[in-house]
Order: sequence, then C-alpha cells, then structure tokens
Amino acid sequence: MAMTKLSIQYGLIPTTFEKAHNLGGLWREDGHVWESMTTNLSRYSCAFSDFPWKEGGMFPLGREVLRYLSEYAAHFNLLPYLHFNCCVQKVDRQPSKWVIHYTQAGAPHAQEFDFLVVCSGFFSNPVLPAVAGLPDFPGPVMHCSQYKTNKPFKEKRVLVVGGAYSGAEIASEISQVASKTYVAIRRPQYILPRYVNTKDFQQLPIDLLFYTRKESNLTPEERNKIKHSYFESICGDLSKLHPLLAIDKSQPPFVTINDTFLAAVQQNTIQVCPGLKHFEGNSAVFDDNTKLEVDMVIFATGYQLALPFFDEHILKVVDYHEKDKFQPLILHETVFHPELKGMAFVGMYRGPYFGTIEMQAHWVCSVFSGKTEPPTEQEMRAGLLQERALRDLPEHKRDQFPHGNYVQIMDLIAKKVHLYPTQDLLETLKDLPVIPANYNHSNQARETSLEAIRVYQMCRTPKL
Repeated sequence: MAMTKLSIQYGLIPTTFEKAHNLGGLWREDGHVWESMTTNLSRYSCAFSDFPWKEGGMFPLGREVLRYLSEYAAHFNLLPYLHFNCCVQKVDRQPSKWVIHYTQAGAPHAQEFDFLVVCSGFFSNPVLPAVAGLPDFPGPVMHCSQYKTNKPFKEKRVLVVGGAYSGAEIASEISQVASKTYVAIRRPQYILPRYVNTKDFQQLPIDLLFYTRKESNLTPEERNKIKHSYFESICGDLSKLHPLLAIDKSQPPFVTINDTFLAAVQQNTIQVCPGLKHFEGNSAVFDDNTKLEVDMVIFATGYQLALPFFDEHILKVVDYHEKDKFQPLILHETVFHPELKGMAFVGMYRGPYFGTIEMQAHWVCSVFSGKTEPPTEQEMRAGLLQERALRDLPEHKRDQFPHGNYVQIMDLIAKKVHLYPTQDLLETLKDLPVIPANYNHSNQARETSLEAIRVYQMCRTPKL
C-alpha cells in the first residue's frame, strides 16, 4: 500500500494486484496472525511516516495493525487502485513494457505497464521441513502461520519446533493450557522484552533503545562482541536458566523479542529441547537421541520467498535461491537490478518493515517518475557484489539481519530522495530514537518525532 500511495504522490498511475480478497497482507484475520498477536516493535516504528497511530497501545495487537492499514488506505483513497482476488500468473518483458498475465475470479487477463514493482514480501510460503517419520505422526501437525488460539491445545502434550519470534510467542501462550509444552531449539537467541530496563532506562520500548544514529567505526567482530555483552546485560546469562539456551558468542548474535518465554522456562511450564531429529510414531526424537511423546506439533520454521510468476531467465538474473532465508535474491540495495530496467522490488528486506518499505517505495517512485536519477550500472554491479559476499559467508557468520543497520539503510535512501531529516530536527534528535516520522518534513510528523523523544526521556533513570 505504501507503494500505491507514493506512486500517486509522485504523479504515477498505479495498478496494484492483490491475490487475497482484502487488504492487510499477513495482518488479515485469515493471514498469519493469531488472536493475541502483538507487534514486537512500538507504534513509533510500526507506522508510516505520514500516518501516526490514533489509538491502540504502545505495542499494537495484530487486529489493530489491520485496522491501521485499513484506515491508511481509506485516508489516502487507495482502494480504487487496489485490485483484489487477482493472481499474477506470468510476467513477460516486451521492448519497453512489462506484460502482466493474471486471473481475476478465474478469468484470464493481460495488461501492459511501463514499470513493474514486486511487493510480495518474504512471507510467501510457510516452510514445513521434511522430517523423517513426520508423515506417520498420528497427531495434528501445523505451521505457526495456521495458529490462531491456544484453545485446541488444552491438556495436550505439544511440541513447538523453533524458538524465534513466532515459536517463542506461541509456545508461551500454549503453555498456559497444555499439559506439557516442549520447544526444540537448534540456535539459541537472546530473548529480550518489549520494555527494557537498564541502568539508564526503565520500561523503555525496545526499538526506542536500539534504533539511534550513534556513529560506529567498529569491525563486524567488534560490533558483535559489544552486542553480545549488551544483550546479555538486558536478559542475563541464559545458560544459567537452561544449558540449551547458552549463546555461542563466536557467532553473530540473534535476538527474539518476547515477554513471557523465559519465565515459563523458569517455572517449567516450557521445557527446552535440542533440535528435532525425527519422529518414531508419536515420539519426537531429538539431536541428543532423547525421546518425548507428544500429541501435537507446531513448526515455527519460517517462510520461503515464492516468485511463481517469473520465468527461469528472470529468476537466474536475480540469483534466486528459494531456501536462502537471509537473501533469497541478489539485488542492489535489495531494490534494483541492472539487467531489469523498469522493474524494482520493495519489501525484500529482513528488519523493521514499515519505515524501510516506505523509504524504498520513495526511491522507486522518485526514479520511475524521473525526479531522481537511477543508480548507475557501475553502482548496481558493485551492490550485487556486496550482496553476494554476504550470501557467501559461512552459515555461522551470517547475520540475522544481513542488510545491516536499519538506521543507516533509512539514511542512505533518504539522502537519495531528499528526505533526510532537517538540520534542526537532527540537532534535536542527536543520539535519540530514529523512527519513520523523522523522515517526513510535515508538522504532524515532527510532532510524532517529538512525542517519541518525550517517551524516551520519561523512561530515563534519574541521575543521582
């Protein structure tokens, strides 16, 4: 929707095809959210720069995000440009046009466009791994994208495979009603709360702590060492809680945001297990060859990017690796490719989404409308080499968020499209939180920026 809204703003005429029956993407009621799902970043980061939240808590519920997106579409009159129940089947390249073949209500159509922007995101296909013995497991098996409520799990022995964001949240909720809740974890992560308490802050929303414009000339190794130390200062040494939660500090740190998982482990309502090896009947067998009988299994094992409308040539051009969860595509700044003139990608990025998606959309619209020069072929080729270098890193050295510092990405694109914060706002911000509203020069956005600063300052621990 950000791409649609900004296309209009830049004088382009958008046609947006949406496969689903309504807007909202993964936030739809029939999408990938469950009843109690809560954002893991605050309302200041989970917002577009020109549309502040009018209601809802500091960390909105999933249904509140859906309402926010619906209100955004209504406010900017986007619905006439959104075409629902449209499934894109094929993309053809003509000399100066893109031909989109799609079906709507089962009827085939084809339409020509000057530009094509792919905004389908990373959450296309839920990954259900091929685990030996799984086809013969007698109980219900689901992916976390199908989870809605803990009611079906009452008094059941439940195995959750995966302990990242969704796995930790769902396991915590199920543990309230299940007779046993097991979580199989291969790579432990720091588990940080939504509200952070440190020597400097009390009850500070976590994104207002992490996303700042502090300068750093450290090497990746030095930066990782500092991150490990800092994350541990927030959540403690997790190995003392359970040996399987011990963090390997030789690897880049991975984080999960969750408020109740660690307490559930401490109270033994969640039992942490090694990685899942295979099934034997209704028994799960783990990497250490221990066995546990379970009634139900939930795989919180992520998603794969799917691009079924591209032919083999385009997939080869973008170096598509379906199973690469970090970088399934190789693009310049995750947006452009020198061999795909008139095409761009928005949202092919791991990290805070609202601000980055909006900033990428600004860049694409500015280039396609002629207001900004596109990156040169030399720049894009260099960008592709950087992306490949990141992809070629050994698995244990790859970062959870491979495209680096969120604020640096926002600043980089903002400078290209003349949306970098004004000098007076920069002087006000200094090392304070960076949120999407900082990049909008309207009075309303400035007030949102100042509101976030007030929250930040109120959470400071008084100096003695």
